[in-house]
Amino acid sequence: MDFSKIVSWILTNVFGNVPMFMGLLVFIGLLCCGKKFYEALAGFIKAVVGYMVFNVASSGMTSTLRPILFAMQTKLGQNVIILDGYYGMSVVKDVAATLNRAMSIYTVGMCIVFFLTLLMVYFKKITKLRCVNIAGNTINANAMMAFAFCILILPEIPDGWLLAFVVAFGLLNLVPANMILEDVQEFTDGAGFTVFHAETLSIWLACRLGDMIQKKSKETGKPIKRWGDIEFPGWLSIFDDITVSSTLVMLVVFGAFMVIVGKENLAQFDSSMGAKEFPLYIFQTACTFGCYIVILTTGIRMFVSELTVAFNGFSDKLLRGGVPAVDVACTLGFMPNPQVLTIGFFTGTVCCTLLSFICFALKMPFVAIMGFTSLFFEQGSIAVFADWKGGIKLQLFMNALCSVLQVLLGGFIVYTLGVAKYGGFGITSNWAVMLAGIIPTLKVAGPVGVVVVFVVALAIPWIQYLRNKDTYFLAVEDWDAYKEAKGIE
Repeated sequence: MDFSKIVSWILTNVFGNVPMFMGLLVFIGLLCCGKKFYEALAGFIKAVVGYMVFNVASSGMTSTLRPILFAMQTKLGQNVIILDGYYGMSVVKDVAATLNRAMSIYTVGMCIVFFLTLLMVYFKKITKLRCVNIAGNTINANAMMAFAFCILILPEIPDGWLLAFVVAFGLLNLVPANMILEDVQEFTDGAGFTVFHAETLSIWLACRLGDMIQKKSKETGKPIKRWGDIEFPGWLSIFDDITVSSTLVMLVVFGAFMVIVGKENLAQFDSSMGAKEFPLYIFQTACTFGCYIVILTTGIRMFVSELTVAFNGFSDKLLRGGVPAVDVACTLGFMPNPQVLTIGFFTGTVCCTLLSFICFALKMPFVAIMGFTSLFFEQGSIAVFADWKGGIKLQLFMNALCSVLQVLLGGFIVYTLGVAKYGGFGITSNWAVMLAGIIPTLKVAGPVGVVVVFVVALAIPWIQYLRNKDTYFLAVEDWDAYKEAKGIE
Protein backbone atom coordinates (compact mmCIF):
# COMPACT_ATOMS: atom_id res chain seq x y z
CA MET A 1 0.00 0.00 0.00
CA ASP A 2 1.21 3.52 -0.86
CA PHE A 3 2.62 5.04 2.37
CA SER A 4 1.67 8.55 1.27
CA LYS A 5 -1.98 7.46 0.98
CA ILE A 6 -1.88 6.06 4.52
CA VAL A 7 -0.45 9.32 5.84
CA SER A 8 -3.03 11.32 3.88
CA TRP A 9 -5.88 9.19 5.29
CA ILE A 10 -4.63 9.65 8.86
CA LEU A 11 -4.24 13.41 8.40
CA THR A 12 -7.72 13.75 6.90
CA ASN A 13 -9.70 11.36 9.07
CA VAL A 14 -7.85 11.61 12.41
CA PHE A 15 -5.90 14.86 12.83
CA GLY A 16 -8.15 16.74 10.41
CA ASN A 17 -11.34 15.60 12.13
CA VAL A 18 -11.08 17.02 15.64
CA PRO A 19 -14.35 15.60 17.09
CA MET A 20 -13.42 12.09 15.95
CA PHE A 21 -9.87 12.52 17.23
CA MET A 22 -11.08 13.65 20.64
CA GLY A 23 -13.69 10.88 20.74
CA LEU A 24 -11.07 8.27 19.89
CA LEU A 25 -8.82 9.52 22.68
CA VAL A 26 -11.72 9.39 25.13
CA PHE A 27 -12.55 5.85 23.99
CA ILE A 28 -8.95 4.68 24.50
CA GLY A 29 -8.68 6.52 27.81
CA LEU A 30 -11.86 4.97 29.19
CA LEU A 31 -10.70 1.50 28.21
CA CYS A 32 -7.39 2.23 29.96
CA CYS A 33 -9.42 3.11 33.08
CA GLY A 34 -10.97 -0.36 33.02
CA LYS A 35 -14.36 0.73 31.70
CA LYS A 36 -16.43 -1.85 29.85
CA PHE A 37 -16.60 -1.63 26.07
CA TYR A 38 -20.16 -0.29 25.99
CA GLU A 39 -19.26 2.36 28.60
CA ALA A 40 -16.26 3.46 26.55
CA LEU A 41 -18.47 3.53 23.45
CA ALA A 42 -20.99 5.76 25.23
CA GLY A 43 -18.18 8.08 26.29
CA PHE A 44 -16.89 8.15 22.72
CA ILE A 45 -20.30 9.21 21.40
CA LYS A 46 -20.75 11.90 24.07
CA ALA A 47 -17.29 13.31 23.37
CA VAL A 48 -17.79 13.38 19.59
CA VAL A 49 -21.26 14.91 19.77
CA GLY A 50 -20.23 17.35 22.51
CA TYR A 51 -17.24 18.56 20.52
CA MET A 52 -19.37 18.87 17.38
CA VAL A 53 -21.84 21.01 19.34
CA PHE A 54 -18.95 23.11 20.63
CA ASN A 55 -17.64 23.56 17.06
CA VAL A 56 -21.08 24.67 15.84
CA ALA A 57 -21.06 27.42 18.46
CA SER A 58 -17.46 28.61 17.93
CA SER A 59 -17.71 28.66 14.12
CA GLY A 60 -21.14 30.31 14.33
CA MET A 61 -19.78 33.07 16.55
CA THR A 62 -16.91 33.66 14.15
CA SER A 63 -19.11 33.76 11.04
CA THR A 64 -21.54 36.15 12.75
CA LEU A 65 -18.77 38.56 13.69
CA ARG A 66 -16.87 38.39 10.40
CA PRO A 67 -19.18 40.72 8.37
CA ILE A 68 -18.80 43.37 11.09
CA LEU A 69 -15.00 43.12 10.96
CA PHE A 70 -14.89 43.29 7.17
CA ALA A 71 -17.24 46.29 7.22
CA MET A 72 -14.94 47.98 9.75
CA GLN A 73 -12.03 47.31 7.42
CA THR A 74 -13.87 49.00 4.54
CA LYS A 75 -14.94 51.93 6.69
CA LEU A 76 -11.53 52.67 8.20
CA GLY A 77 -9.38 52.00 5.15
CA GLN A 78 -6.96 49.52 3.64
CA ASN A 79 -4.47 49.67 6.52
CA VAL A 80 -6.89 47.77 8.74
CA ILE A 81 -5.66 44.24 9.55
CA ILE A 82 -8.07 41.62 10.85
CA LEU A 83 -6.30 39.37 13.37
CA ASP A 84 -8.32 36.17 13.51
CA GLY A 85 -7.14 32.58 13.78
CA TYR A 86 -9.61 31.05 11.34
CA TYR A 87 -9.22 33.86 8.83
CA GLY A 88 -5.45 33.61 9.19
CA MET A 89 -5.41 29.90 8.35
CA SER A 90 -7.35 30.60 5.15
CA VAL A 91 -4.70 33.17 4.17
CA VAL A 92 -1.84 30.66 4.59
CA LYS A 93 -2.80 28.93 1.34
CA ASP A 94 -2.53 32.22 -0.53
CA VAL A 95 0.85 32.95 1.08
CA ALA A 96 2.16 29.49 0.12
CA ALA A 97 0.92 29.90 -3.45
CA THR A 98 2.49 33.36 -3.77
CA LEU A 99 5.86 32.09 -2.54
CA ASN A 100 5.54 28.78 -4.43
CA ARG A 101 5.93 26.58 -1.35
CA ALA A 102 4.32 23.15 -0.85
CA MET A 103 1.67 23.02 1.90
CA SER A 104 2.45 19.32 2.41
CA ILE A 105 5.54 20.36 4.40
CA TYR A 106 3.36 21.62 7.26
CA THR A 107 1.29 18.41 7.39
CA VAL A 108 4.44 16.26 7.62
CA GLY A 109 5.77 18.59 10.32
CA MET A 110 2.51 18.30 12.23
CA CYS A 111 2.80 14.51 12.37
CA ILE A 112 6.46 14.65 13.39
CA VAL A 113 5.68 17.06 16.25
CA PHE A 114 2.89 14.86 17.59
CA PHE A 115 4.87 11.61 17.61
CA LEU A 116 8.07 13.30 18.76
CA THR A 117 6.31 14.77 21.80
CA LEU A 118 4.78 11.36 22.57
CA LEU A 119 8.30 9.93 22.59
CA MET A 120 9.64 12.81 24.67
CA VAL A 121 6.93 12.39 27.32
CA TYR A 122 7.51 8.64 27.38
CA PHE A 123 11.14 9.42 28.27
CA LYS A 124 10.20 12.41 30.42
CA LYS A 125 12.81 11.57 33.06
CA ILE A 126 15.37 12.61 30.43
CA THR A 127 13.52 15.33 28.51
CA LYS A 128 11.54 16.74 31.51
CA LEU A 129 8.54 17.27 29.20
CA ARG A 130 5.30 16.18 30.90
CA CYS A 131 2.55 16.82 28.31
CA VAL A 132 1.47 15.99 24.77
CA ASN A 133 -0.78 18.24 22.71
CA ILE A 134 -3.82 16.22 21.65
CA ALA A 135 -6.14 19.11 20.69
CA GLY A 136 -6.46 18.47 16.96
CA ASN A 137 -7.52 22.01 16.11
CA THR A 138 -4.49 23.58 17.78
CA ILE A 139 -2.13 20.91 16.40
CA ASN A 140 -3.25 21.83 12.90
CA ALA A 141 -3.28 25.62 13.46
CA ASN A 142 0.14 25.63 15.13
CA ALA A 143 1.84 23.70 12.32
CA MET A 144 0.13 25.68 9.56
CA MET A 145 1.02 29.07 11.03
CA ALA A 146 4.60 27.97 11.82
CA PHE A 147 4.96 27.09 8.14
CA ALA A 148 3.62 30.52 7.13
CA PHE A 149 5.74 32.45 9.64
CA CYS A 150 8.94 30.78 8.45
CA ILE A 151 8.45 31.34 4.71
CA LEU A 152 7.45 34.95 5.36
CA ILE A 153 10.58 35.59 7.45
CA LEU A 154 12.92 33.58 5.18
CA PRO A 155 11.24 33.13 1.77
CA GLU A 156 14.22 31.23 0.32
CA ILE A 157 14.73 28.81 3.23
CA PRO A 158 15.31 25.20 2.02
CA ASP A 159 12.49 22.71 2.56
CA GLY A 160 14.51 20.70 5.09
CA TRP A 161 15.10 23.70 7.31
CA LEU A 162 11.46 24.78 6.83
CA LEU A 163 10.28 21.38 8.07
CA ALA A 164 12.70 21.64 11.00
CA PHE A 165 11.25 25.04 11.93
CA VAL A 166 7.67 23.68 11.92
CA VAL A 167 8.82 20.98 14.36
CA ALA A 168 10.85 23.40 16.50
CA PHE A 169 7.99 25.88 16.69
CA GLY A 170 5.63 23.06 17.66
CA LEU A 171 7.89 22.08 20.56
CA LEU A 172 8.31 25.71 21.61
CA ASN A 173 4.53 26.19 21.70
CA LEU A 174 4.17 23.14 23.93
CA VAL A 175 6.54 24.64 26.51
CA PRO A 176 3.94 27.05 28.03
CA ALA A 177 1.51 24.14 28.39
CA ASN A 178 4.18 22.40 30.46
CA MET A 179 4.81 25.62 32.40
CA ILE A 180 1.17 25.97 33.53
CA LEU A 181 0.58 22.30 34.23
CA GLU A 182 0.54 22.76 38.01
CA ASP A 183 -1.78 25.76 37.69
CA VAL A 184 -4.31 23.89 35.55
CA GLN A 185 -4.13 20.90 37.89
CA GLU A 186 -4.88 23.18 40.84
CA PHE A 187 -7.68 24.95 38.93
CA THR A 188 -9.34 21.59 38.08
CA ASP A 189 -8.26 19.86 41.33
CA GLY A 190 -6.20 17.22 39.58
CA ALA A 191 -8.33 16.52 36.50
CA GLY A 192 -5.24 15.19 34.75
CA PHE A 193 -4.61 17.59 31.89
CA THR A 194 -3.00 20.90 31.01
CA VAL A 195 -3.88 23.55 28.42
CA PHE A 196 -2.39 24.06 24.97
CA HIS A 197 -3.90 27.22 23.53
CA ALA A 198 -3.28 30.77 22.33
CA GLU A 199 -2.94 32.45 25.74
CA THR A 200 -0.89 30.03 27.85
CA LEU A 201 1.97 32.49 28.39
CA SER A 202 -0.49 35.07 29.71
CA ILE A 203 -2.09 32.45 31.96
CA TRP A 204 1.36 31.58 33.31
CA LEU A 205 2.09 35.26 34.02
CA ALA A 206 -1.33 35.74 35.63
CA CYS A 207 -0.76 32.77 37.92
CA ARG A 208 2.74 33.95 38.93
CA LEU A 209 1.44 37.44 39.72
CA GLY A 210 -1.50 35.81 41.49
CA ASP A 211 0.88 33.83 43.69
CA MET A 212 2.54 37.10 44.72
CA ILE A 213 -0.84 38.68 45.46
CA GLN A 214 -1.88 35.69 47.55
CA LYS A 215 1.37 35.82 49.50
CA LYS A 216 0.88 39.52 50.22
CA SER A 217 -2.74 38.87 51.19
CA LYS A 218 -1.65 36.32 53.80
CA GLU A 219 0.98 38.68 55.19
CA THR A 220 -1.36 41.67 55.49
CA GLY A 221 -4.55 39.78 56.30
CA LYS A 222 -6.35 41.71 53.57
CA PRO A 223 -8.57 39.36 51.52
CA ILE A 224 -8.42 39.23 47.75
CA LYS A 225 -11.57 40.62 46.16
CA ARG A 226 -12.92 38.50 43.31
CA TRP A 227 -15.95 39.03 41.11
CA GLY A 228 -17.81 36.29 42.94
CA ASP A 229 -17.48 38.25 46.20
CA ILE A 230 -19.25 41.35 44.91
CA GLU A 231 -22.91 41.87 45.68
CA PHE A 232 -24.40 43.82 42.80
CA PRO A 233 -27.62 45.91 43.02
CA GLY A 234 -30.81 43.97 42.45
CA TRP A 235 -31.32 45.11 38.86
CA LEU A 236 -27.88 43.74 37.94
CA SER A 237 -29.07 40.23 38.78
CA ILE A 238 -29.84 39.84 35.07
CA PHE A 239 -26.08 39.48 34.56
CA ASP A 240 -26.13 36.28 36.62
CA ASP A 241 -27.30 34.52 33.46
CA ILE A 242 -24.38 34.11 31.04
CA THR A 243 -26.74 34.08 28.05
CA VAL A 244 -28.19 37.45 29.00
CA SER A 245 -24.87 39.00 29.95
CA SER A 246 -23.09 37.87 26.77
CA THR A 247 -25.97 39.15 24.62
CA LEU A 248 -25.90 42.54 26.32
CA VAL A 249 -22.11 42.75 25.93
CA MET A 250 -22.44 42.10 22.22
CA LEU A 251 -25.30 44.58 21.95
CA VAL A 252 -23.31 47.38 23.59
CA VAL A 253 -19.85 46.78 22.08
CA PHE A 254 -20.51 45.39 18.63
CA GLY A 255 -23.78 47.26 18.36
CA ALA A 256 -21.65 50.41 18.55
CA PHE A 257 -19.38 49.00 15.83
CA MET A 258 -22.37 48.35 13.57
CA VAL A 259 -23.69 51.87 14.07
CA ILE A 260 -20.24 53.29 13.19
CA VAL A 261 -19.85 51.31 9.95
CA GLY A 262 -23.48 51.84 8.92
CA LYS A 263 -26.16 49.69 7.33
CA GLU A 264 -24.90 50.10 3.75
CA ASN A 265 -21.39 48.84 4.53
CA LEU A 266 -22.69 45.88 6.52
CA ALA A 267 -25.11 44.90 3.77
CA GLN A 268 -22.13 44.35 1.44
CA PHE A 269 -20.85 41.54 3.66
CA ASP A 270 -24.04 40.12 5.17
CA SER A 271 -26.75 39.10 2.70
CA SER A 272 -29.03 38.08 5.58
CA MET A 273 -29.71 41.73 6.40
CA GLY A 274 -32.22 42.06 3.59
CA ALA A 275 -34.91 44.62 4.28
CA LYS A 276 -34.64 44.37 8.07
CA GLU A 277 -34.79 47.54 10.08
CA PHE A 278 -31.24 48.34 11.19
CA PRO A 279 -31.97 48.49 14.97
CA LEU A 280 -33.72 45.12 14.74
CA TYR A 281 -30.78 43.67 12.80
CA ILE A 282 -28.36 44.87 15.48
CA PHE A 283 -30.46 43.38 18.27
CA GLN A 284 -30.90 40.03 16.50
CA THR A 285 -27.16 39.84 15.79
CA ALA A 286 -26.44 40.34 19.50
CA CYS A 287 -29.02 37.67 20.38
CA THR A 288 -27.33 35.30 17.95
CA PHE A 289 -24.26 35.39 20.19
CA GLY A 290 -26.42 34.60 23.22
CA CYS A 291 -27.80 31.62 21.30
CA TYR A 292 -24.31 30.37 20.50
CA ILE A 293 -23.26 30.79 24.14
CA VAL A 294 -26.02 28.34 25.12
CA ILE A 295 -24.84 25.91 22.44
CA LEU A 296 -21.22 26.36 23.52
CA THR A 297 -21.82 25.63 27.20
CA THR A 298 -24.03 22.64 26.32
CA GLY A 299 -21.26 21.13 24.21
CA ILE A 300 -18.66 21.76 26.89
CA ARG A 301 -20.74 20.01 29.56
CA MET A 302 -21.17 17.00 27.26
CA PHE A 303 -17.51 16.27 26.72
CA VAL A 304 -15.66 17.68 29.75
CA SER A 305 -16.91 15.02 32.17
CA GLU A 306 -15.87 12.26 29.76
CA LEU A 307 -12.50 13.87 29.10
CA THR A 308 -11.63 14.14 32.78
CA VAL A 309 -11.97 10.39 33.39
CA ALA A 310 -10.45 9.41 30.05
CA PHE A 311 -7.40 11.66 30.37
CA ASN A 312 -6.51 10.14 33.72
CA GLY A 313 -6.55 6.70 32.11
CA PHE A 314 -4.64 7.96 29.10
CA SER A 315 -2.02 9.47 31.38
CA ASP A 316 -1.61 6.45 33.65
CA LYS A 317 -1.45 3.72 31.01
CA LEU A 318 -0.07 5.33 27.82
CA LEU A 319 1.97 8.37 28.85
CA ARG A 320 3.60 6.85 31.95
CA GLY A 321 2.50 9.70 34.17
CA GLY A 322 2.48 12.43 31.52
CA VAL A 323 -0.69 14.39 30.83
CA PRO A 324 -2.49 15.47 27.65
CA ALA A 325 -2.51 19.15 26.70
CA VAL A 326 -5.98 20.12 25.49
CA ASP A 327 -8.01 23.07 24.26
CA VAL A 328 -8.70 25.74 26.89
CA ALA A 329 -12.42 25.03 26.48
CA CYS A 330 -11.89 21.90 28.60
CA THR A 331 -11.23 24.12 31.64
CA LEU A 332 -14.47 26.07 31.30
CA GLY A 333 -16.45 23.35 33.03
CA PHE A 334 -14.36 23.95 36.17
CA MET A 335 -14.88 27.73 36.40
CA PRO A 336 -15.70 28.90 39.95
CA ASN A 337 -17.66 31.82 38.47
CA PRO A 338 -18.76 31.49 34.80
CA GLN A 339 -19.59 35.21 34.65
CA VAL A 340 -15.87 36.05 34.69
CA LEU A 341 -15.61 34.61 31.18
CA THR A 342 -18.07 37.24 29.94
CA ILE A 343 -16.41 39.98 32.02
CA GLY A 344 -13.03 39.15 30.52
CA PHE A 345 -14.50 39.08 27.03
CA PHE A 346 -16.07 42.50 27.63
CA THR A 347 -12.93 43.99 29.21
CA GLY A 348 -10.68 42.65 26.48
CA THR A 349 -13.01 43.80 23.71
CA VAL A 350 -13.15 47.33 25.12
CA CYS A 351 -9.35 47.51 25.56
CA CYS A 352 -8.65 46.12 22.08
CA THR A 353 -11.19 48.48 20.52
CA LEU A 354 -9.70 51.52 22.25
CA LEU A 355 -6.21 50.56 21.10
CA SER A 356 -7.46 50.05 17.54
CA PHE A 357 -9.04 53.51 17.46
CA ILE A 358 -5.93 55.06 19.00
CA CYS A 359 -3.87 53.52 16.18
CA PHE A 360 -6.36 54.93 13.68
CA ALA A 361 -6.34 58.38 15.28
CA LEU A 362 -2.52 58.48 15.31
CA LYS A 363 -2.50 57.42 11.63
CA MET A 364 -0.23 54.48 12.30
CA PRO A 365 0.71 52.31 9.29
CA PHE A 366 -1.61 49.57 10.55
CA VAL A 367 -4.84 49.32 12.54
CA ALA A 368 -5.38 45.84 13.99
CA ILE A 369 -8.89 44.60 14.76
CA MET A 370 -9.21 41.37 16.73
CA GLY A 371 -11.47 38.54 15.62
CA PHE A 372 -13.96 36.82 17.91
CA THR A 373 -11.77 33.78 18.66
CA SER A 374 -9.07 35.94 20.21
CA LEU A 375 -11.51 38.20 22.02
CA PHE A 376 -13.59 35.45 23.57
CA PHE A 377 -11.25 32.54 24.19
CA GLU A 378 -7.99 34.38 24.87
CA GLN A 379 -9.35 37.33 26.83
CA GLY A 380 -12.08 35.32 28.55
CA SER A 381 -9.80 32.46 29.60
CA ILE A 382 -7.11 34.81 30.88
CA ALA A 383 -9.73 36.61 32.95
CA VAL A 384 -10.94 33.36 34.52
CA PHE A 385 -7.44 32.33 35.65
CA ALA A 386 -6.46 35.86 36.74
CA ASP A 387 -9.60 36.36 38.84
CA TRP A 388 -9.19 32.89 40.37
CA LYS A 389 -5.57 33.50 41.34
CA GLY A 390 -5.34 37.22 42.07
CA GLY A 391 -8.77 38.81 42.00
CA ILE A 392 -10.40 41.63 40.07
CA LYS A 393 -7.41 43.99 39.80
CA LEU A 394 -5.24 41.25 38.32
CA GLN A 395 -8.01 40.30 35.90
CA LEU A 396 -8.30 43.87 34.62
CA PHE A 397 -4.51 44.21 34.34
CA MET A 398 -4.09 40.94 32.44
CA ASN A 399 -6.87 41.74 29.97
CA ALA A 400 -5.29 45.14 29.31
CA LEU A 401 -1.83 43.57 28.87
CA CYS A 402 -3.18 40.89 26.54
CA SER A 403 -4.83 43.63 24.46
CA VAL A 404 -1.48 45.37 24.05
CA LEU A 405 0.13 42.08 22.97
CA GLN A 406 -2.67 41.35 20.51
CA VAL A 407 -3.36 44.74 18.93
CA LEU A 408 0.00 46.52 19.11
CA LEU A 409 2.66 43.78 19.15
CA GLY A 410 0.63 41.30 17.08
CA GLY A 411 -0.46 43.96 14.62
CA PHE A 412 3.11 45.24 14.23
CA ILE A 413 4.44 41.73 13.57
CA VAL A 414 1.77 40.98 10.96
CA TYR A 415 2.47 44.33 9.31
CA THR A 416 6.24 43.73 9.19
CA LEU A 417 5.72 40.22 7.78
CA GLY A 418 4.00 41.85 4.80
CA VAL A 419 0.67 40.03 4.94
CA ALA A 420 -1.50 43.10 5.47
CA LYS A 421 -2.28 42.96 1.75
CA TYR A 422 -4.31 39.79 2.40
CA GLY A 423 -6.60 41.72 4.75
CA GLY A 424 -5.44 40.00 7.91
CA PHE A 425 -3.64 37.06 9.45
CA GLY A 426 -3.66 34.71 12.40
CA ILE A 427 -1.72 35.88 15.45
CA THR A 428 -2.13 35.09 19.12
CA SER A 429 -0.69 36.70 22.24
CA ASN A 430 1.62 33.66 22.57
CA TRP A 431 2.86 33.91 19.01
CA ALA A 432 3.30 37.68 19.25
CA VAL A 433 5.71 37.25 22.17
CA MET A 434 7.56 34.31 20.58
CA LEU A 435 7.90 35.93 17.17
CA ALA A 436 9.28 39.10 18.76
CA GLY A 437 12.34 36.97 19.52
CA ILE A 438 12.20 34.52 16.61
CA ILE A 439 12.02 37.07 13.76
CA PRO A 440 15.29 38.88 14.58
CA THR A 441 16.96 35.54 15.36
CA LEU A 442 16.10 34.08 11.95
CA LYS A 443 16.88 37.36 10.17
CA VAL A 444 20.36 37.45 11.71
CA ALA A 445 21.25 33.75 11.86
CA GLY A 446 19.21 32.44 8.92
CA PRO A 447 18.42 28.70 9.03
CA VAL A 448 20.84 28.30 11.95
CA GLY A 449 18.29 30.28 13.98
CA VAL A 450 16.03 27.23 13.78
CA VAL A 451 18.58 25.42 15.98
CA VAL A 452 18.27 28.23 18.54
CA VAL A 453 14.48 27.69 18.64
CA PHE A 454 15.06 23.95 19.21
CA VAL A 455 17.53 24.59 22.03
CA VAL A 456 15.20 27.03 23.82
CA ALA A 457 12.25 24.62 23.49
CA LEU A 458 14.27 21.75 24.98
CA ALA A 459 15.95 23.82 27.70
CA ILE A 460 12.93 25.44 29.39
CA PRO A 461 11.44 22.18 30.79
CA TRP A 462 14.87 21.42 32.28
CA ILE A 463 14.97 24.87 33.90
CA GLN A 464 11.51 24.22 35.37
CA TYR A 465 12.65 20.87 36.71
CA LEU A 466 15.83 22.23 38.31
CA ARG A 467 13.75 24.85 40.16
CA ASN A 468 11.24 22.28 41.52
CA LYS A 469 12.97 18.92 41.63
CA ASP A 470 10.99 17.51 44.56
CA THR A 471 7.50 18.12 43.18
CA TYR A 472 8.01 18.46 39.42
CA PHE A 473 6.78 14.98 38.52
CA LEU A 474 4.59 14.62 41.59
CA ALA A 475 2.14 17.10 40.04
CA VAL A 476 1.25 14.56 37.34
CA GLU A 477 1.88 11.29 39.17
CA ASP A 478 0.15 11.89 42.54
CA TRP A 479 -1.90 15.06 42.80
CA ASP A 480 -2.98 14.49 46.39
CA ALA A 481 0.63 14.09 47.48
CA TYR A 482 1.53 17.23 45.53
CA LYS A 483 -1.19 19.22 47.28
CA GLU A 484 0.04 18.03 50.64
CA ALA A 485 3.64 18.91 49.81
CA LYS A 486 2.62 22.40 48.63
CA GLY A 487 0.05 23.02 51.33
CA ILE A 488 -2.81 23.44 48.84
CA GLU A 489 -6.22 23.11 50.45
